[in-house]
Amino acid sequence: MGLINFLLQAWDKPFVDKMANYPMQSLLSTGNVPALAQDHELRFLLYTDRSSQTYLRERALALEAFGEVSVSLFEETNVDGATILDATASISQTAQAEKHNIDRLCQFSALDRTVQDGEGAVLFIIPQDAFISDGSVSSVYSMIEEGAEMVGVPTIRLSMETCRLTPEVIKARGEAGFTAREIVKEMPRNLHRVTRSLIADSNQFTQYPASIFWPADSLGWICRSFFPMPLAVRPNPKKLRFESTMDYEFGLQMVSAPELYRIPHSSDEAFLCKVTTDEYLDKIENPMELTRNRLAHFILVETNKAHRALLDQAYRLIKDDASHCLWAQLEAETKSKLDEVYGFVEALSNDLPDSPQLQAVKDSHFGTIDQYRSPGRRIQ
Repeated sequence: MGLINFLLQAWDKPFVDKMANYPMQSLLSTGNVPALAQDHELRFLLYTDRSSQTYLRERALALEAFGEVSVSLFEETNVDGATILDATASISQTAQAEKHNIDRLCQFSALDRTVQDGEGAVLFIIPQDAFISDGSVSSVYSMIEEGAEMVGVPTIRLSMETCRLTPEVIKARGEAGFTAREIVKEMPRNLHRVTRSLIADSNQFTQYPASIFWPADSLGWICRSFFPMPLAVRPNPKKLRFESTMDYEFGLQMVSAPELYRIPHSSDEAFLCKVTTDEYLDKIENPMELTRNRLAHFILVETNKAHRALLDQAYRLIKDDASHCLWAQLEAETKSKLDEVYGFVEALSNDLPDSPQLQAVKDSHFGTIDQYRSPGRRIQ
């Protein structure tokens, strides 16, 4: 059994507080870090800037009971020949793009360190605004032990203004944490509007369906995701870099076979959500409905054929009886709908006129994952 690393990054007091109140606190619930620490060596890789170092260490004191706490500073941490601070400062970008770039450089550093830890080492990548249900961490690690090279979960955003996962409530719950069902039972009331727009029968369905949630009557939802969020990885030393954010091509490029990129079967196994203010991503989209043509366009333009291996892994968001036979029926129905859309994409590609632009789109979708034009690659 190798070392298990946990990556967390935050800088500036409000964001350090958010990390401590949400992901860090949820990691400390009984079935997460404490459960793993009984039989495994853990290390917490914390990244921040120099001005936030002292405060971050104070907020992270509770982690020291379960493993080594290693703090790396942006001003001193070298990634590919430059410090994180220097590499970021050299690029003219928006505040959001700057954060994504810092996150990515921290991920590069943590991947490198995990490889250096030797065979069997595993890295958990914990977003700054994540909340993880009790038992999810030990469940995901079991999937890695069983042979998965990467485990990802669909990204679900909760509204900070309407969900009951406030710092005060989380702290009061203490080491008991929250089960996934407690959170899922409050859906869709507690969902951020970004995730509401991913529900298949919404009349304001998103133009960018990174995941799709099909209602499963009173049981919950069935989710299928093109771009699940990587949560745990046994890094491949030959593939430690990616051009976009981690959820686009990295996992499919890294694993030795598509079936080794696993998505948990249900929220009862593992559940992670992001707690986000309502103003986040406040751009208003034109209301639309989910149709075959719109989904086919998205699949062709925004995905690679390799993403189908992820989409085929249904993820159940369970708020009622998990053994109900309706689950299997609904999974089959959603798969049939996707089979139809993918068949349409194949037929459509044969009818597209010849042009360099359309050929680039076809190569991106029908070529290998290395040919996929993820958003990060398009702007290079």
